[in-house]
Amino acid sequence: MSSTATSPNYWKFNLYDVFSNFLPGAYLLLGIALPFAPPSLELGGVTVLHLLISLILAFILGSAIQALAADLYGRKTAFERRMDRIQNGDAAHEGESVINQHFVALCDSELKIKNLTNENQRFKNWGWLFKLLLSDLEDSSKNRTLRLQALHLSARGLSLSSFLLALYYIPFLIPEINSLSNFSYLFLVPMIVLSLVLGEVFRGRSKHFEDDVSQYLISEFVLKYRDELN
Repeated sequence: MSSTATSPNYWKFNLYDVFSNFLPGAYLLLGIALPFAPPSLELGGVTVLHLLISLILAFILGSAIQALAADLYGRKTAFERRMDRIQNGDAAHEGESVINQHFVALCDSELKIKNLTNENQRFKNWGWLFKLLLSDLEDSSKNRTLRLQALHLSARGLSLSSFLLALYYIPFLIPEINSLSNFSYLFLVPMIVLSLVLGEVFRGRSKHFEDDVSQYLISEFVLKYRDELN
């Protein structure tokens, strides 16, 4: 088994980090700044330091959003549902049944998980197994799963950020707050509607990508070690 499964490179910043952490964080940061943006935005006073601070804040916000989304959206994942089907011997079609059988065999030989389908002592640590499989595929040529996982996390983060922005804009519409400003915040009304719509759209895309991750993760793991099945 690849050494990446036990020694993942946590310091490698790549497109996975950009999509999963930075993009939702930058989106949220821009949304937070929107009510305070001047009518005519001038970028002449922006320095490298401002950009650097913004990048760092965006990444921190994105990481916080992912941590919060993991709890709020933390119902049973598509991977856990697929594992339940494997343990119960269920399959959507014959092809999935064959892949499932190979996966169980490889979990035994490569991951030393002996009780994946043992009825008396069933394995249930799906979160650990999911991360282990992702880590094992990280440096292989079969990394479509990682790209799909990045898109899933990105859509999930954008969804939560959109809903949070909708809540964030509401207090600006209170008459007392409006009276303290030189201009009206009524332009935020369509932004609230748009944020809610985008939040739901991104939530749907996140679920779609999550289902794809579950399918490709198991298939690519089996394909990576298929020669050892013969």
